[in-house]
Amino acid sequence: MIELKNILKGYGKKNVLNNISMKIDDSSKIYALIGESGSGKTTLFNILFGLDNNFTGTYFLFGKNSKEISKNKWHSIREHHIRMVFQDFKLLETMNVYENIFLSGDYTEDQINRVLKALDIYELKGYLITELSGGQKQRVAIARAIISEPQILLMDEPTGNLDGMTSDKVMRYLDSLRKKGILIFIITHDKDIAKRADVVYELSEQGLNQTKNSKVKKNIDPNLFEEQKGSKKHLFFYVCTNLLRTKKKIFFLAIPTITIITAFILAFSAYRASSILSFRDFFAGIGEQTILLDTQQLNAEAQLFRRSQRINSEFDGKRIAFSSHDLDVVRALNYVDDAILRLSGVTVHHDKNMNTLHQNFSRNSFSEAIVRYSFGRIENISFSFVRSHVPYDFTTDYNPDNVILLAGNFPSDNSNEILLPDVYVLLAFGSESFEQFVGQSIELEVMNDNNELVRQNYVISGVYDTNYRAHIGTEYILYTSYFEINNRELLLEEDTFHFYQAALSENAQTRAFNDQIIRDFHSWEKAVGTGNNGMLIRVDSIGNIEQVITELQEIFPDYHVLSQHDLRTGELATIYTALVRILIVGSIVVATITGIVISFLNKGFINSRSRELAILYSLGYKKKDIFAIIATENLILFVLYFGMATFLSYLLNRFYLRTTVYQRLFANIFEVTNLLSIFSLIILMTLISVVWGITSVKQSNLRKFLND
Repeated sequence: MIELKNILKGYGKKNVLNNISMKIDDSSKIYALIGESGSGKTTLFNILFGLDNNFTGTYFLFGKNSKEISKNKWHSIREHHIRMVFQDFKLLETMNVYENIFLSGDYTEDQINRVLKALDIYELKGYLITELSGGQKQRVAIARAIISEPQILLMDEPTGNLDGMTSDKVMRYLDSLRKKGILIFIITHDKDIAKRADVVYELSEQGLNQTKNSKVKKNIDPNLFEEQKGSKKHLFFYVCTNLLRTKKKIFFLAIPTITIITAFILAFSAYRASSILSFRDFFAGIGEQTILLDTQQLNAEAQLFRRSQRINSEFDGKRIAFSSHDLDVVRALNYVDDAILRLSGVTVHHDKNMNTLHQNFSRNSFSEAIVRYSFGRIENISFSFVRSHVPYDFTTDYNPDNVILLAGNFPSDNSNEILLPDVYVLLAFGSESFEQFVGQSIELEVMNDNNELVRQNYVISGVYDTNYRAHIGTEYILYTSYFEINNRELLLEEDTFHFYQAALSENAQTRAFNDQIIRDFHSWEKAVGTGNNGMLIRVDSIGNIEQVITELQEIFPDYHVLSQHDLRTGELATIYTALVRILIVGSIVVATITGIVISFLNKGFINSRSRELAILYSLGYKKKDIFAIIATENLILFVLYFGMATFLSYLLNRFYLRTTVYQRLFANIFEVTNLLSIFSLIILMTLISVVWGITSVKQSNLRKFLND
């Protein structure tokens, strides 16, 4: 079974084993190895157990050269054919007696109970290893080694720590094992053990001498070894049990980790909200069949041309605003359902009668609902008018403020209807049943165009959502009906003409480019057109929008044609893609650094795990089993960390962040897409931690621990 030829092993310049040769092939005998401390006995056993391959000479195990045995085959050998009882036990201290044996292979409860009873430790099966005496630990180590009934049993001082169980009883038990065909090889200082051994070897002065050899009883075929499949490994059981048993240590390690992940969640959410979400929110108000034009929004090609020619102008050289003819041309295009002109980029703060609203509610007039959601931090809430941005018929096509209706509709055009925010209803009526107020009349104190305070009646057309349960602000809008306004009269004033004439004549190139606009007042009047610089176009179907965009670009080659299509494939798609790329790459970099920081913080814990993983390694657990344990542990921990960090983020947002001026940055923390994105990055952190853990428990390190 075992044959050594000229084994030479040294540490540095010192030889520990010098040309050792021996042959052990009789499983009916008990072999003993004696010698002084430091003579190399444990070193020899480590070679026999496959933990030390750094020697010269030849070691045959079951007729095979040990250096030609693969790592995986060594795992199988240690699992099925050769077991070792270490002098310092090498038990899993976070596990109890039963679990230590259960994890050493695929054994039934009856098998485990039998071996525990045989070694008089059955009553200790539920005890943690840390609760046992040295002698009890020794018996557990013996039980774990012999339960698989290996062909070879190596024992390093098996009686050195025994208490309550005599060496005689151990030898009787070993004698019963040898009768089953198990070859037993013992390192011992116990003279009684040496006397009862059949063959005794003594290591001295770097040599090996046989001092006793009883009559040979039975020769065993040295090629008895047969390849066996690995037994079932209880990896998940080990991981879960170990985590539960070390929860206190993990808790203290978790505090900085959860803090870091919480900061990561908040930072990622804030950056995402301030970059791609703010960009996307602008487009959220543009319908899929809607196109926007603005005479002062030039496309990238037009801007590049002006810079190259030193032309300083925000116009196309033909118009200041759209004309009625421009509108007719667009309406005549195929697939255009309708189009309107509007004053773009201007917010109107009065109703159709020029009345403005400046209404305030102080804290002492807050309703119960407002008090409940304001957390006592809001002292005043004010309200003002804003004209609806587009006619009623176009509210589904263009909704730049992303207004979400809770009840009713937008105000009808040129009416005295108003759209209220839910917060106003809570303050004025103290009710969250918004539907009941639609169609009701409400009297407001407004200021007319003579700066006089008057009472004016309005009809509530609907109520819109402000997400007040998540955040209550200090300023809100009451939308009035849409009515026509434009800048035509202002633009056609003599002073305005001369101002633009001077501004558009900054240099010769600019003057020449704008000549068609500023040549004379008649040219200026024609360029001003209707005074509306914006055009909103509705296409009959999504499938035709690209065709309409192409035709608009031919009619207005300098203008930026804004649409949802533009966000996906147009000029803005490049900007949006760049923002997304920055978010992704930046987040990956930050997640990588964060993962490394977390791994570094947990380095001590990872290193302490080497001892336990080395023990599993000695029981036949393969490299992939060790890696699976590390990966499973890290995945469970990071999922728990992520859950706790998410909950902590919720508390921070619930009681602090949403009451600050930065609340909009954190409004989407718990959006599914945001959480999934963050969780993906947490997985990246997990992988980094796993890789760190794997590199920290290399097989060479595991063997080194077992050799110690």
